[in-house]
Amino acid sequence: LVEDNEEYNMFVEGIRSSFDAHFDEVVNYVQVLEPHKIIYLDNLALDLGADYAESTLEEWKELIDKFTSQVDMFNAIPLAATIGIFAGNNQRIKDLFMPAPKRCLDDIHRTLPRVVADLTAKLLAETSHATDRLQRNPEDVAEFVDYSEFLRVTNERQKEFGERGNGINAMYALMGKYSIPTPERSEERRVGKECRSRW
Repeated sequence: LVEDNEEYNMFVEGIRSSFDAHFDEVVNYVQVLEPHKIIYLDNLALDLGADYAESTLEEWKELIDKFTSQVDMFNAIPLAATIGIFAGNNQRIKDLFMPAPKRCLDDIHRTLPRVVADLTAKLLAETSHATDRLQRNPEDVAEFVDYSEFLRVTNERQKEFGERGNGINAMYALMGKYSIPTPERSEERRVGKECRSRW
């Protein structure tokens, strides 16, 4: 008999329609978090040590800014959200997503100093070798020919050495700007100055 009551049926249908509408709002709200999920999955697959070891200064800067922005983006997710008649708790979402960009930033803090230290050591080794070689006087004609050729090649590389030194100094400046710990080796921090003074 109740099922034959038109007023009752209309009331039930209204509840069903309202519930469906509120559920659709939940579905739409979940879509708002879709970009966060994509970022999370992309970051999980990222290996900074392998993928970005040869990156330029500008690429490192873009990476730092990118992951810092992601941290801010995930921090902006509200802990609670009211979607129609439903209440959403985003704490577990934040707990899942947030470590990804933070891990990437931590990887940069570990990787970039190592990359800069390696570049510095290589440049210092090359310039030290060149300096030592040019300080030894040739003792015969054959050595003089070798010495002259080495001097010619070294002179041609002066600009390259200077640019590499400037690039290393710029990377140290970048680490300072973003509070990334730098290797405590003063000769590395002064590499650009040393390269210029040697040539």
